[in-house]
Amino acid sequence: MNYEIIYNIFGVVIFLFIAYKVFQNQTNTDIQTKEEKRSEIVKGYKRQMSDALLELKDDKEKRVLKKQQLLKVFSEELSRNIFFEADENRDIIAELSKM
Repeated sequence: MNYEIIYNIFGVVIFLFIAYKVFQNQTNTDIQTKEEKRSEIVKGYKRQMSDALLELKDDKEKRVLKKQQLLKVFSEELSRNIFFEADENRDIIAELSKM
């Protein structure tokens, strides 16, 4: 009878430990809305554009070439992105080209 009590206590302790680990590891993932994700992507493009052009602020020719290269890359990325339609892609590229 003593062994049955020890096995039961040991089983309950293991169960409680496993339950504690399972509930402890649950992460709170914040699900972004479509608009939040879109604005995050556009902000990233703007930040990347401004960082790249800041380095070339003295040389206008290199600045224009770098801007063209970045706009092509951004356009290709946006065309493959599921969050943006073709009309929105043009608007975003037009906005980025004014920077």
